[in-house]
Amino acid sequence: MRTLKPFLIGWALLAAFAVLWAQGGRGRGNQGQAQTGQPGQAGQPGQGTPAVTLPPGSVEGRVLSITGEVLRKVTLTLRPNGRGGGSYGTTSANDGSFRFPSVDQGTYMLTGERTGYVRETLSTPSGQTLPIEVVSEKNTSGIELKMTPQSVIAGHVFDEDGDPVQSVNVEVWRYTYPRGRKQITQVQNGTTNDLGEFRIANLAPGRYFVSATARRGALQAILNGGGRGGRGGGPGGRQAAGGGRVGPVETIEDYVTTYYPNLTEATNASPLNLVAGSEVRGIDIRLLKARYHRVSGSVAGLPAAGSGADDAKAKGKGKAGDGGFALAGPGIMLSLTPRNGEGGRQLAGAQVFADGSFEFPAVPPGSYYINAQTPGAVQQRLTARVPVDVGNGDINNVSLRLQPPLSLSGVLTVDSTQPNVRLGSLRLTFTPSEPGPGGQGRNGQAQLADDGTFQATLAADAYLIEAGGMPDGYYLKSVKLAGREMPDATLDLNYGGGQVQVVLAPTAGDITGTVQNSHGDPAASVQVTAVPTSGSLRKDMNKLVTTDAMGNFTLHGLPPGEYKIFAWEEVETNAWMDHDYRQPFETQSVSAKVDASTTPTVQLKLIERGAR
Repeated sequence: MRTLKPFLIGWALLAAFAVLWAQGGRGRGNQGQAQTGQPGQAGQPGQGTPAVTLPPGSVEGRVLSITGEVLRKVTLTLRPNGRGGGSYGTTSANDGSFRFPSVDQGTYMLTGERTGYVRETLSTPSGQTLPIEVVSEKNTSGIELKMTPQSVIAGHVFDEDGDPVQSVNVEVWRYTYPRGRKQITQVQNGTTNDLGEFRIANLAPGRYFVSATARRGALQAILNGGGRGGRGGGPGGRQAAGGGRVGPVETIEDYVTTYYPNLTEATNASPLNLVAGSEVRGIDIRLLKARYHRVSGSVAGLPAAGSGADDAKAKGKGKAGDGGFALAGPGIMLSLTPRNGEGGRQLAGAQVFADGSFEFPAVPPGSYYINAQTPGAVQQRLTARVPVDVGNGDINNVSLRLQPPLSLSGVLTVDSTQPNVRLGSLRLTFTPSEPGPGGQGRNGQAQLADDGTFQATLAADAYLIEAGGMPDGYYLKSVKLAGREMPDATLDLNYGGGQVQVVLAPTAGDITGTVQNSHGDPAASVQVTAVPTSGSLRKDMNKLVTTDAMGNFTLHGLPPGEYKIFAWEEVETNAWMDHDYRQPFETQSVSAKVDASTTPTVQLKLIERGAR
């Protein structure tokens, strides 16, 4: 024991020293904590922070309302732009000023939060996030974060008799434009109280739609009980792969999602135009009921036994609730999604049977996609999609055939006698032309070999092709599949594959010009967009740039074609690509034709904020 005791004491001292060392290291990491007149709140640096770092820099600025007054008590956070590193926090002082005195060198995003204001990220006038570059031992100053007073929507939800309804889910929606395609997307939600009242805050200025969705009594019994006809079903019901029977058909009437004022379709709903700091009251919705119908059919091309069916059966997955998809005994995932662009919302519980037949027992009227796919890696999934329109009755015998992913091969060439491009440095990107759950495919990429050949594995879908890494002045001229020209550079694999031929050309053009405001002065830092008159959504034909201090701009690298050019003081992200959004401003646009390697010049009048 005499020899063991000093040994144990030595280990204890080493352990204590290690703890103190670790605590000291954490203390040093907290030196980046930002402070003003009030204590800041700093995050810990990432675990991967090196032991030896450069001396920190600092960041300072102030916070203002968009109306110009300084804002105090704004919680400010600096977050690293990318992986690793720590976050730093502080609070603005009474004069709106803030300071982060000790920040590690790197690139950061600045956000601000304050009660009564919309959460804000430091951005450019066009809405793009503006990063902050912090340099060791340098002070980054002059930053101004402008915050917008929140808007509020308030109202009531009543039933068909005019009585208030409690615990109704109230959702606020707005149109977004992913890849230029209009869809309605949820931005906030809330719940009614015992008086049927709701109040939804923290909304930025804009156009919104409001909907109410009540708990559905009869419908939920169907979804929970396994089919129409009640729990357990009736005579002749079939056993679903995970339990529950489908009983005989009977009429289901229940509440449906109701849009303000009292409509079942988002496309016909009345928009609410909110300005900064406004509170719109009296948004009262009376819930509507509709008849729900059965949609049934079968899926062909099922995977072979042993490819996931046994596992699915063991887990008892044969039906889904309101989440909208089911994993059946055969290993099929089924979903029902609206075709009207309702933000990827999935509707209706599904039942799938061991033989591949399926049923959505309760679907409200509307236009949908039925999507089917097998689980597993994207390159191995079988997929299918069909449109269905639900009207006044059940729909039976819907047929889906699962298709395996296609292995494509192709070659890219350049239409030039002196091509100035190294083919091995190029890559092709395949983006589904139908965004959201309605599109079965996922983005794919193919890196070219030095001889221009490439290979890709893609689901059966339609894809927009883009070429990345092209030299200046090049554009994608042609795409062919099995010798057939693909309009709009869209590769349609729904009817099979074949050899893909892609052609580039070095004869892209430019459009230059200037923008003036209503007073005839140069319009600086406004957005100029070019859209093709053909309606194409190709990224290289739909371009956005920002004017310089003198209102000048250049739209660079446009494929030959005819374009409409617009100048916007303010425009929603990608909304300018949507024809319906642009329509009211067509008279304020200018037409321009781009021929091979040409540079037409245009003069634009600014479409000013609030013109819509």
